[in-house]
Amino acid sequence: GFLFAHVLMALGIPISPEEVVGLSLLGMAAFFTTAAAAPFTSLVLVLEFTMAGRMIFPLILGVLASYAVAKLLHAKSMYGAETSRSVLAAFGKPLREVRIKDIFRKTSDTVFANTLFGDIAKKFVRNPEESIYVVSRTNRYIGAIFQKDILNFIRSKDVSSTVIADDIMHADIPTLSPDMHLIEAIKIFLENEHYESLPIVDSKMQFYGLVNKSDILIGFNEIITRDRLKS
Repeated sequence: GFLFAHVLMALGIPISPEEVVGLSLLGMAAFFTTAAAAPFTSLVLVLEFTMAGRMIFPLILGVLASYAVAKLLHAKSMYGAETSRSVLAAFGKPLREVRIKDIFRKTSDTVFANTLFGDIAKKFVRNPEESIYVVSRTNRYIGAIFQKDILNFIRSKDVSSTVIADDIMHADIPTLSPDMHLIEAIKIFLENEHYESLPIVDSKMQFYGLVNKSDILIGFNEIITRDRLKS
């Protein structure tokens, strides 16, 4: 959408900065709709991340047009493509059989309890995710650190040499298990709306990875859409 707006300007068509932003959002929603075959989820995500409520009607038209063109061209979603490569892929299974371990993300953003604040802050700068997880030397899950925790300490000049991960981590956030069903995970996210991702911890308290709320919702939508088409 952004490139299309600049092409129009290069052709001499006058476009305001607001229209450039609008076309960019429209392109974002249309692209994600085609990639994920999830028009409703795409619409919700773009509106949630940008707070562009005034764009709702153009976005609705954009995602519907993108979805229709994708169906006419028989384009597969990114999850559908994975299913075609492996019969064990998560979204080739019935909804009741999909578990968290089928859709989780591995992450290298873990720190130890005695990791200094300065090193933790550098990790957030390199990879600005919502959270970093604290583990033991044997990969046992201990807790999580969020961006807001970093901001609360960033004003102190001496903090990087005195504060460690154990001082700012949260040990009481909900965790998911690798064998938890998708529906159970959705319920936990709904009960804890302020978390965008949650850690996955196995029965031995070993850190397994993380799962994002958006991944779960997209996956759920993909499975429901597939089942409806089959019926």
